Amino acid sequence: MSSSTTADWFEDRIAAAVAPLLPGFAVEAVAEIDSTNTELMRRARAGRVEPVLLVAERQTAGRGRLGRPWQSAQQNEEPASLTFSLGLPLAPADWSGLSLAVGVAVAESLDPSGAHKIGLKWPNDVWVGDCKLAGILIETALPSTGRPDASRYLVIGIGINIGAREAEGMRTPPAWLR
Repeated sequence: MSSSTTADWFEDRIAAAVAPLLPGFAVEAVAEIDSTNTELMRRARAGRVEPVLLVAERQTAGRGRLGRPWQSAQQNEEPASLTFSLGLPLAPADWSGLSLAVGVAVAESLDPSGAHKIGLKWPNDVWVGDCKLAGILIETALPSTGRPDASRYLVIGIGINIGAREAEGMRTPPAWLR
């Protein structure tokens, strides 16, 4: 994992805004990483289960559903993707509906007015028309805390196309925000 970043991601502002709702919340931004989800899953399995948002300017081994590769894109040396994962210790009584709730939250956040007709294809893909705008990958880990009553660690990874990107080699044409 590379720790230097080239952009200002306002980590302190985001952490300060979320901390009253989620004590101990931290935000980390890195220039490059294999996968934000993979990194947070590694941490959870090692017992590090603090709430964290991990943002990467570039992922080299991002992945989607069924282990499919998801690569972050760059256009003219500027990031064309926003990739991040949110890690939280969580112990809900029922996990059903989580994927759908996250998908709806992402779609509504990207298009609050509904004017662009952003919607879901399955609960983990966000689309505009026939083009994929974003992908969501949700994973959980049982931390190595040694406690039988330990909550699971939830990792929600999101990749959003924010700039134009090549469609070559993709099964579905991409959409982007800019």
